[in-house]
Amino acid sequence: MTKKLPGLIFSLAVSALVIGAANAPAVQADANSAKASASREYRIKAAFLYNFAKFTVWPAEAFADAKAPLRLCVLGEDPFHGALAALEGRTVKNRPIIASRLSSGDPLGQCHLLFVSASEHGRLGTILKSLRGMPVLVVGDTPHFARSGGTIRLEIVGNKVHFEINVGAAQHAKLKIDSRLLRLGRIVDKRAASLPQRPAPAEDMAKVATILPASGKSLEN
Repeated sequence: MTKKLPGLIFSLAVSALVIGAANAPAVQADANSAKASASREYRIKAAFLYNFAKFTVWPAEAFADAKAPLRLCVLGEDPFHGALAALEGRTVKNRPIIASRLSSGDPLGQCHLLFVSASEHGRLGTILKSLRGMPVLVVGDTPHFARSGGTIRLEIVGNKVHFEINVGAAQHAKLKIDSRLLRLGRIVDKRAASLPQRPAPAEDMAKVATILPASGKSLEN
């Protein structure tokens, strides 16, 4: 059973709230405000996207050269409201992050990590088909996202963290997901049944990586 967010991972959640503080108005701490809750949720999810990128290896041909940026994209309505843009300037394996919002019809192969918004859920099959064989880490948070062929489904409910990983989808995209991250997620691809399948305990996630977005500090084992 997934545990509540203690210790270092709680620091991740709290500090994630300040991502993009310079680019967006502060959110009032109002438990009764659905808008405030959504903002907090997606600031936390932005921090986890950063973690997912850190623990994924793309093939060399996914980049033009050694200094090419890592492109993090949102397809459809943007629920992050500046949280992803605030990641620009940070690096993943010495590659600067560039955040972009895409609309229907934009080329998706330009992205390295693509978050598919809930607004696009109805055409998820078409989106995944267009990306077949491309080195794109496809992430979403809609029901059955990973089981439908997406790479990672991310969900935060209250202070509990869950994510599912479709390793078959990652393999088809020629992506290598760090075994530490695989051990933390719930594997939904039957071909990976030999891998440990358990939810992501918060203390283990803290051991893998705790990102403090406000300071840019990273603690890794």
